[in-house]
Amino acid sequence: MNKILVFGIFIVMFCALAIVLPGFANAQYNSYGNCTYHAYKLCVGSNIYWYDSCGTQQDLYTGCYNGQTCQYGQCTYNPILPQVQQVNTYNPYSTKACYGGSIHWFDSKGVESGLYKNCADSNSCTLDECSASKCLNTFKCDGSTCATSSADYNIYCAPAQQVQPVQPVQPSVPPIPAVNQNCGNGLCEPNLGETNDNCSNDCKIIQEPAIPDAVAVAAAVAPVSESVSESTGFMGFLKRWYLWILGILILIFLFVIVFKRFSSEV
Repeated sequence: MNKILVFGIFIVMFCALAIVLPGFANAQYNSYGNCTYHAYKLCVGSNIYWYDSCGTQQDLYTGCYNGQTCQYGQCTYNPILPQVQQVNTYNPYSTKACYGGSIHWFDSKGVESGLYKNCADSNSCTLDECSASKCLNTFKCDGSTCATSSADYNIYCAPAQQVQPVQPVQPSVPPIPAVNQNCGNGLCEPNLGETNDNCSNDCKIIQEPAIPDAVAVAAAVAPVSESVSESTGFMGFLKRWYLWILGILILIFLFVIVFKRFSSEV
């Protein structure tokens, strides 16, 4: 009984493989991994080629001859022109410029399309004009704009004309006295304008020699005297004791050498 069951299972599995394997082999033949084989056609020059779904060019499909052109993966006598969408580039307010004494808008074709700013102000004493796309309002109180009896003239021009400019005060310079004609008589006379610059013979500046300060001299002499006193006397001897010791050692060394030589001779 078990052998019959095993044999039946084997027969079922064999039939299933016989059905599945051809389809699997066909799927492998019509597909490159995840890319579909012969997915679409595109033009290369005047020829049409197959492409897979990954965009890889495959084998030749056909060529276009007899005056035909290849376009969008097909041969045609009448090329299909792409539809170009018209773009509206017109701008009614493209630039600003002076026009008629004021600032106006101009469209993208250079045609005046409206007022932007009126340069005429409410003051009748100003000269209103437009220059370089800017309004200029210049005061003119010479009678060329507003009348001298007008209200604007009394408000804007009359107070400015009544204010007198302040004259700068010139500093007073005392007169320079004439140089004494007696320059050279050996007397310096400052009351007559004689100085060392214009009468150096009479007004010589005599510099007195500087007297040395007694304290400074004493401070300079003190270290010298101290060094002399230290270098002499008992203190100087104590500071040089190492020289006596060195001399004694040298004498002992010489005495030993002489004694050894004398002993060797005997």
